[in-house]
Parts: sequence; structure tokens; C-alpha cells
Amino acid sequence: MDGILLLWTLKYTADGTEGGPGTLDKILANLEIVHSNPERTSLFNRVSDTTNVPAWLEAMDLDSSINFKTKNRTKQVEYELTKDVKGTNKFVSSLAREPTDSSFDIWSIGTKFETPVLNFVNNVEANTWRTVFSPSKPGMWTGYGDFCSGSQGLWLGINETYKNLSKAEQLTTGSLIEQCGFDLNSKLQRVGEIAKTKTISEAIVAIPYLEIPVTNPKSGLAVNTKETIYDKYFFTLTGLNKETSRRIFEQTKLNVESGEPPTTDLNCDDSADIKKTSISELIEKMDKYVLPPQLNFNIYDDIEPFAMYILEIEHTLDRQDLADIWQGVMPKISTTAEKDFAEVSHKIASWEFFGGKQIPENIKWMVFKAKRKAEVNYFKMVDEIGADNRFKFDFKSDKNATPDYSYNWPYDYFSLVELAQVEIENEFKTKRDSDNKSLEESLVEVPE
Repeated sequence: MDGILLLWTLKYTADGTEGGPGTLDKILANLEIVHSNPERTSLFNRVSDTTNVPAWLEAMDLDSSINFKTKNRTKQVEYELTKDVKGTNKFVSSLAREPTDSSFDIWSIGTKFETPVLNFVNNVEANTWRTVFSPSKPGMWTGYGDFCSGSQGLWLGINETYKNLSKAEQLTTGSLIEQCGFDLNSKLQRVGEIAKTKTISEAIVAIPYLEIPVTNPKSGLAVNTKETIYDKYFFTLTGLNKETSRRIFEQTKLNVESGEPPTTDLNCDDSADIKKTSISELIEKMDKYVLPPQLNFNIYDDIEPFAMYILEIEHTLDRQDLADIWQGVMPKISTTAEKDFAEVSHKIASWEFFGGKQIPENIKWMVFKAKRKAEVNYFKMVDEIGADNRFKFDFKSDKNATPDYSYNWPYDYFSLVELAQVEIENEFKTKRDSDNKSLEESLVEVPE
């Protein structure tokens, strides 16, 4: 492949105690990295001895850009035996769990921080000293690049260092690639390739409320929360009381997280046939969007759960949009407005919002926008073993703990929804769900 070739060799000297748990940690801790940069060496050799000058001593090697000592933990996947359309037995993955031991740890090599690699020098000899270092040539944020094609761009791969060893050398020299399970047949991977699409979203939150609350469950109307939030009486989640609402919310949340039907363990007939409820949908969406702390009963259990509708608005950025954003150019959606539509509906049932109770006619609505939640845990994005030592901090609290609220880049830096109109409709049928009353009575004793 044409261009600049940067090489490295990974060496490990075994002491005979390898094998079993902890072997990978030992290899990574004692790994020696030997760099080779023929292009840089040739460049400095054009003049007299420069190996002791600052420019040579401070030149960055590949480990400035690549994590050679990263350890990741794969999922523990469970499989089930099924048959395909032809009746042939086949194993299909059914569940992925977080493993509890190091037997699922793997050694991975990858870039520390990856930005798009674009072609800013089309039809120009890019591998000459003059072109590479000339300030007149454009680059990211100083020009507009094209997508790399063919052999253009940056590539990363692995290969055997010593391919032809004598019999004597084979007794003392082995292959880390073979011993550690790397796939030698894998092709070179292009670095900095932009994704084909990226879906972004924003939400409209609509919360029904009353200024004068309904407090008597026997009125037949959905009951409001005991305490006001923003001087408003929201409707308690089940239409009954705080304790019941919290219990149903937590059980439904547990079911959603474990992949069970949302009404499991709610004493609901045919619970396995109910795949989605308004409460389960709310739980999934509350995990995706940033809500004010006063309204976030998903995090703070001292807040009484209440009925809240979250309507998602999505847009898919294409590959050119993503390349433009990286180069400081606005994507197409920022200059061309589009109309979108989102709908949320649910049945009147005791396992839904309002617990099957009648909704008063004089309700009002609190409506606002909510931003999509970004990743805020640094340690989920960068493995500690592969991270730069200068950026390893000794936190007093659990380093893997995710803060409730933090910076929310990039979603706090753009707005997807500029104008919104919310319409509410009620559709009543003559026959009510016969299971509503039995479920309601099994959940709570209605006080006099």
C-alpha cells in the first residue's frame, strides 16, 4: 500500500507461570512495545546526527494514538436450540449477560481517539515532505475534505513479526497473535471511517394536571398526587395512591430490564400477552432523555410516580451530514425545515396510566422539550488499562458510577424541534376491560 508505513513490535517474555486467570493482565503489564518509523528516520537522517535533538526525542510514536494494552470484557451469551425453515437444528443467541469473572476478558488494540479521516489533497502527491508539512495545504477545519476511497486514508492491522524462524528459534520464540487468539486472516481496518447514518432525537413531554386535585378514590376519577410539583397536581401513575403507583412502577421497570412482559407479577390475567403498556413505554423513554430532577421519579424514589407522556421526534443524519458537522458545516436539516409526527396511545386499563379511572374534563397540560441523554461515564468509553496515565484520577467515589446529571454533549448544543403542537383525543368504547377491577383490587385496598 502506498504512503507512510508505521510499524511496531509487541514483545512479551514468558516466565513459565502463565496460564489460567490473570494471564492476560500479566501479559499486558509486562508488554514491551518497539516502534519503527522508517519515514521519520529517513527524514531526520537527511542532516547530521539528530537523535539527541528535542524534535527527535519528543516525536510521538504510535502508542500516542493507539491503545496497545486495552482489555475489554465480552458478554456472556446464552444460546437456545431451534430449527430453521428446513427443519435443521441451529443455535440462536437468546440472552447476553455481564460476566462475573475474567474468563471473558479479551485483548483489544484500537485507536485512543478517533476523528474522521478525509482526503484534503486530491490529485496531489501527499507522501512528499513538502506536501505533508506545507501550511498552505488544507486540513480538518481549514478546508473541505472528500471521503477516502480505494487505498486512501489510514489503515490499521496486525501481522507476524517473525515469519521464518529456525528450529532453534522456534523453541524460545512464539506468536502472541496465535497464543492470544487474534485473527491473522482479518483484513486491514480503515481508521476514521464515518458512519453511514446517525439517528438523533429530541422529545416533547406532556404532563396532564389539575389546579384543584381529586383526592377521593371512590369518586371514580383518577386521583392526583398528594404534593404539588411546580404548583401543579399531576395524576398519580395508577390513579390510586402513591404506594400503589411506586409499586407498579418498580415492578414494571424490573420486568422491562429483565426482558419480561411488563405486567408480569402484577396479578394480571394473560400478562404474557401484554407486550407493551403506557408505563413500560414511559420507563424506556425516561432512560433516554434528560428530565428535570423535580420530575424524575425514575431516579429519585421519593417523588410520587405520575402520568407523563414522552413523544419522540427523530431524524437520521446521512454520511455527508456527519462529515459536514465534523468540518464545521451545518447539516441539511439545519437549513431545511421538516414536519414530523409522533403519537402516543394506550387503552383504559388498570395496568395503564390512570389505572382505568375516568379522567376529569378540566385537565390542563404542562408541555416542554427534553434533550436526548448522552453518555456521561468516561470509563464506559475508554478502558482504564488503555487510558493515558495522565488522565487516570483517584476519585473518592465509585469510578464506574454514572452521575445523575452531567454535561450532555452534543445534544445540549442543538435543537431538533423548534415548533410543536400537541393534540389530545379520547376514544371510548362501550365494553370496558373486564380484568381492570380484579387487578385493581389485588393491588391495593381502597380506603373509605
